[in-house]
Amino acid sequence: MTTPHVGVVFSVSGQDPVIQAVQQLDQRLQHLQTTQKQTAESTGILARSADGLRDLVTRLAGAFAVERMVAFGKEAINAAAEIGRLSERTGVTTETLSALKQVTEDQGLTIDDLATSFKFLAKNMTALEEGSPKASRAFALIGLSAKDLKGLSLDQALQKVSDAFDRFGDGPGKIAAAVALLGKSGDIALPVLKQIAEQKLTGLTEEARQLGILVSPEQAQQAREFAKAMHDLGDSFEGLARTTLGPILPGLAQPAAYTTAQLTAFRTGERKNDGDGIMQAIAKRLSDADTKALGEYYAGMR
Repeated sequence: MTTPHVGVVFSVSGQDPVIQAVQQLDQRLQHLQTTQKQTAESTGILARSADGLRDLVTRLAGAFAVERMVAFGKEAINAAAEIGRLSERTGVTTETLSALKQVTEDQGLTIDDLATSFKFLAKNMTALEEGSPKASRAFALIGLSAKDLKGLSLDQALQKVSDAFDRFGDGPGKIAAAVALLGKSGDIALPVLKQIAEQKLTGLTEEARQLGILVSPEQAQQAREFAKAMHDLGDSFEGLARTTLGPILPGLAQPAAYTTAQLTAFRTGERKNDGDGIMQAIAKRLSDADTKALGEYYAGMR
């Protein structure tokens, strides 16, 4: 078993508190390296500590479970927010969309695919109400007229359209009707419409409710607000990082001379682009020897 190397290059000395702190860090790292070697030589003892290892595995499993739960929660919030956005786009309720999400995914589709078809259907319904001959012919293909759909919500019309397609015999004519009413991707929505016809939207919605995956309009709005707040928070942290770390980032890829020069510039006031003056306050406490020692020490750590 190869012992991993832990250590830094250190080549400064002195009694200044800054240098002493650096020396203490170097000593601790050397101690850690020695401990690693001793641990490697004691493999046999560790192998006999089965109970301790099992406990470690259990705790690690718990940590991974928490991580998975956090990821799952984030996915659930994002999914609810997306349901809310699609509801606004299509006019279909969040309850119906969330109930159909699982059905859609079982068919190898995404809820976005279905939403596109629903949006096209909504346009055709509007055109039908306005007396469009083209829309009338499209609905006539499945045996429906403006009278059949008058006064219905999009959810109710979706149920009636699904029932009509279910009565339609399979073949090119059915696909043509789906494309005419639901757009270019209408044919891929046919399996979902069949499920709606068989289980009814009320049944699918109740099933989703029992599974705890039904999304109400209030929940969708809350999820969207939460997602936006998290996005804004991320922007805030990014801005803070740029303000605080920006002045020293160029030095992260530079040799000791650069680090020494920048610390000196902060100390003399030649450089002031450090937000709240954090770097200036630190650098003013350093002497020329301190800045040189820190520059060399940092270069040795890279």
